[in-house]
Order: sequence, then C-alpha cells, then structure tokens
Amino acid sequence: MLGLRRRSSQQCDRVPRYWAALVPLIILLGRYLWSCRKLRKLGESYAGVCPIAFYQYRRITPICLARLPMPLLQRVFDSRVSGRRWLGYNDFVVECTRGITFKDLDVLRERAALLILVDPSVADKCRKWFVERAMALRLHDAFKGTGLATFIRIIWRDRRLDAELLEDSTRISCTLDALYRLERRGKDGLAKSLCSALKDNHNDVEWVQKVLPSYADRYAGATAVSLKSMTGDEIPKPALDLPKRLQSHKDSRYLEGARFTMMSNDLPQRMTNEELAVALLSIFKPFGPVTSIKASRDQRGRPFGFVEYSDAGAAASALAYGPCLTLDSRRLRVEPAKRQRKLCIKVRLGAEEPLEGALDGLRRMLQSRVRDEDFKLSLQEEWEGQLVAAVVKFEDPVKARQAAEGWKEERPEWEMTWINMDRGVFGSNVRNSGLVQLVPGNDGTLVGYSFASRFSPPPSPYLFEGPPSPAPLLSPRYTPSYEEADYSAPTTDTDSFSDDLNKMSLQPDLLEGWLGHTLFVGRLNGQLVTIPLLHNLFSPHGAIHYIRLYNRGAVGLDGVPLDAYVFIRFHEPDSLVSAMAEHGRVWLGQAIKCEHARAAALAAVVGGPVGGSPFQMYYPGKSNWFRAKMTSPPPCE
Repeated sequence: MLGLRRRSSQQCDRVPRYWAALVPLIILLGRYLWSCRKLRKLGESYAGVCPIAFYQYRRITPICLARLPMPLLQRVFDSRVSGRRWLGYNDFVVECTRGITFKDLDVLRERAALLILVDPSVADKCRKWFVERAMALRLHDAFKGTGLATFIRIIWRDRRLDAELLEDSTRISCTLDALYRLERRGKDGLAKSLCSALKDNHNDVEWVQKVLPSYADRYAGATAVSLKSMTGDEIPKPALDLPKRLQSHKDSRYLEGARFTMMSNDLPQRMTNEELAVALLSIFKPFGPVTSIKASRDQRGRPFGFVEYSDAGAAASALAYGPCLTLDSRRLRVEPAKRQRKLCIKVRLGAEEPLEGALDGLRRMLQSRVRDEDFKLSLQEEWEGQLVAAVVKFEDPVKARQAAEGWKEERPEWEMTWINMDRGVFGSNVRNSGLVQLVPGNDGTLVGYSFASRFSPPPSPYLFEGPPSPAPLLSPRYTPSYEEADYSAPTTDTDSFSDDLNKMSLQPDLLEGWLGHTLFVGRLNGQLVTIPLLHNLFSPHGAIHYIRLYNRGAVGLDGVPLDAYVFIRFHEPDSLVSAMAEHGRVWLGQAIKCEHARAAALAAVVGGPVGGSPFQMYYPGKSNWFRAKMTSPPPCE
C-alpha cells in the first residue's frame, strides 16, 4: 500500500514538470504573436503615407511595412513627393546620397526603401543605379593590394561609374580610405603609384590638383610599383584580386577549366535569335573577352543564351553584376552554365540476339564508371531488330572524355555520339531550334553562324512567354478569379462573353473569327488594375465589345499577389492592330504585354482545366467546363 502511494505521488510530480518545460515555449509563442499583431497594426496605420506607392510593390505587407524606415519615408514624402505623387530619378539619387560616405553601406541599404516612392517609369533606372552603387562600395571593401588600386582608378575613369553613380565626394572618400589601407599594410610604393596615376589621368579635377599632392609627399621615399595600363571599356573585375566572397561562391566550381560559360535566361521572346545574340554581346562584352555567344529557344519557344569567356575574372564579374543586367525592360537571370556532358551509346541487336543479355552487359559496363542515377537505358524497335540506347551524364568533362575513350577500346562495336545542342538520342531535336552562334573571326571580330534545325519547326508565333513566376506555387485546383464587362449595344438578344464561348467552342470557324478581334494583355498589376482603367486605356484605339479581367487582387499560396491579365475584344480588326502598340508600356508600375489572342492560345483556355489561363497551353488538360451554362456577368460599374 505504501508503494502504491509513493508511485502515485511520483506520477503526480512528473506532470507539473512537463508543464514547466512548456511554459517558456508558450511565453515565446505569445510574444511572437503579439509582436506580429503589433507590427500589423502599425503597418496599417503607416499605409496612409502613400498607399498607391506601397501597393505597386507586391511583396509589401503590413508586417514588412512596419519594419521600413518610416521617418525617412515620411520626410522624403513631405519634402519632395507631396503634391507631385512620385519621386523623380534625380531626387532619388540626392536623397540616397545625402550625408553618407562609402563607409555607411548599412545606411545606404536602409535607403533602398525610397524605391517604393519613385516614379514607376524610372523605377528600373533607380533600382539599377542603387544596385550598381552598392556593388561598387561593396567591392571597394573587398579588394586588396593591386586590385584595390585598380578599382580606385576605375571609379575615377569608368563611364559606368560617372557622376550619376559616384559623386566626387564619394570618389575622394574611397581614394583616401584606399591610401590609408595600403599604407597600413606597408605598401607605400603601390600608394605612390596610385597617386601618380591619378595625377596623370585626372589633373583637371580640382581635388587632384590641390589636395592629392600633399598625400603623395608621404610616399616620396618609397619605390613606385608599375601598374597595368588601363585602356578600353573596362569595369571592375574581381579577377584582379578575387575577393573571398566571390571565391566562396556556391557556383564557383563551375568557373573552373579552360572555358567559362554563363547562361542567361528570362530573355524577351519578341526578339529573334540573331537579335538576342547581338544584344547579349553588347551586354556581356564589357566584362571581358567573349569567345562565343549562343542564342536559341527550347521546345516551348522560350529563348535562352550562353556566353563563353576565356578569363575566370570576366566570368566572375559577370556573375557578380548579373542581378542588375536588363534587356528590353526584362531583368536577366545570369548563372554559371553547368558543365555537364551527355554521351549516347547505341547497341544494335539482330533479330535473334537476346535482349536481356545485351541490357545486363551494357548496365554492368556503365556501372563500372558512373553511378546508377547518372545513366538511363531506353529501347527502340527497328525493322531488322532492336536498338538499345543509353544516355550517360557526366559532371566532369575530363572524366567524360576518359570514359568514352575507354569504352571505345573495350567495345568497338558500340556507336557513341555526344549529344550536342541540336540532336537528341535518336537524331531528333530535343531542346533547341534556330541556334545562332557568334564566334571570334581571324581579325578578332565576331562572326555569326545560324544552325536552323530541320527536325523541328520554328517556335510557334502563338506562344506566350510562359507562366508568371508564382505559377508553380499554385495548387492544381487553383481557379483564377475574373471580372467581366460588356460594352456592346444593349439589345434584347445580345449574348454575353460566356455565351459566345459556349456557342463557338462547338464551331471552330466562329471561334477563329471571334479571336480575330481579341487582344490579350498580360503582366498587369493585379492590385491596381480595374476594368474602367482598362477601358480608358484601350478605348482610344477603337470601340470595345467585351473585357474579361483575370486575377485582379489574387494572391498565391506564398502570399505574393499574382499578375493579372485580360482579354479585350474589339469591334474592328484595325482597333486590335492599333492597341498592340501599347506593348511594353509601363502602366501602373509594370511593363504590360499586348498580344493577339490567336486561336491556338485561347483554345487552350477554352479546352484547358477548370479555371484555365492563357498559359494553360503549357499544362494541357481535357475538360468540358466550357459546355456548361455560365451566368451572365454583372454590368460594368
């Protein structure tokens, strides 16, 4: 009896201990929820500063709005924006550089919040200026020795770092700090050479004439170090003295070898491959000597390009400056190209040869040099027998070459071919079409070559540029919301937009005629766009029959608002042609896209999954949702 009482008392003692361990967690959770609620309330109160400026940036929520430097935003809004609604480019530069030096990089980062107050028409220009300035100041802190001296000479000379990017006060501060760092490390000779180079090349600057000689006198007894002559259109190259932050870059393993290839995505689709190759050359040539440029398209018609350098520093510099490179108002996505090699091995079997033995022998041979997940076996029937093919992927091109040479000696009857950019396993085009390549000629100029594949047709002109970035985050059952407005003459038997689709879905000829007057407009700001605004924008081009707006105010699963898109039907085809001139216009803070809604594009919407979008042609599916009777839309307000 005594033992039972003691055991029950021990069990009672354990329960409070468990609760005691949970008390700190409960307190921390309560504090976190209270802080989030406080930030949300504070952000809602701050939203009155300039609401339209905040809502043009989709990732700004009340919580992150409360974390912005609101005193700075309020001061700039009251002094410059009030009465003019937006902040201009010159005012943005002045406010970002007000009272800071090169050492105040954290203060400069805080002033990035001023981007939400700038005019949408100059937002890209302001953002590029800010990124380049922050990059220049960060590189100044990272360079050492000769690289630091060369960087100082570049910021005084380079056209990309002119008075709009680095004012004379910033240049002077960077120069004085560089001289102090060189002197502290015992490199007086290098500091003397830097002063001499600045006096020789920039003697027209008042500070260089009057102030710099007093600093140069400190190093009169030092032995000058010869510096590299700077000619051409150079920009800061980390290869001069590669900073540790770039040496430890997660993609630096791809920048090893005789060639250094960068891949550029998110290219504009309206440009041809020839135009893309020339544009990529003009963008990436200032970073260093370019040995080859390739521009092509995949099966979906989306363009991409490869830029090949012969210098590791040029490739690292292009990678570092990648976030601020743009083409046709589109920000490029620059990343090192993965140096993979794919080898296709074909084994032809006769009609009486055993298939299982050939597969086992090929598999054992491949497993001796590569992992199981790095090769795939496939089978194809032929007239005289069967063809066993294996595609082997190598991460290292040197190991790929060694393995191929070894297999050729062991099995000379095998057919081995490297899968290039144009041919697939069985000779068909699997990736690209219309490859255009620029290579250096004998006289140093770049010569263009075109490799149009005969195995696949050119990309369809009806293809859109692909789904918006939040599309992969959507659930399969996601249904885009839409609003409708009918601007046709009010009659008793006028069909709605939905009724038109119900009838025309069964009559392709009528559907083609209906699409002949329809315009697709994408990349719309879903937080600001409305049907009346769209009508005011496109009505000058001609009489509008119908407008259907998708995704207005829609939000993805990650909380980020989605881009809206709209179908506008005109009464006359000339109105459609005139309205397509609005393509690329910056409207409501975003560059809109205008396309002719061809039959191939809208048919994917009509025949796609429930709640289809104009991008459903990339995710085809069968459904009869358009046959169901849909309610007529409410009248436009």
